[in-house]
Amino acid sequence: MKTITVTLTDEMDIYHDDISKFLDLMVHKLHKNVHKGRWENTKADAAFMLLRTEVKELMTAILENNRDEAYLECADVANFAMIIASIMRERGI
Repeated sequence: MKTITVTLTDEMDIYHDDISKFLDLMVHKLHKNVHKGRWENTKADAAFMLLRTEVKELMTAILENNRDEAYLECADVANFAMIIASIMRERGI
């Protein structure tokens, strides 16, 4: 098992709990989908379309006042943004 350390400056300490809980949720959602593998063969534009789908799902959860589902969808949105950033970084886009 690997550990990720996030260092926050003193003035950013106010975000500690929010960041910690959100990162845990992002990892939870990635773990839930680990069977799908990584995104080596995914094009950035295809990942962006998946991100748009997750944003729509987030909006639906918000409009339905489904806080638990919205929280999970926030992690999906963040994960797809991370995936796009990873694709761009790895491929020099």
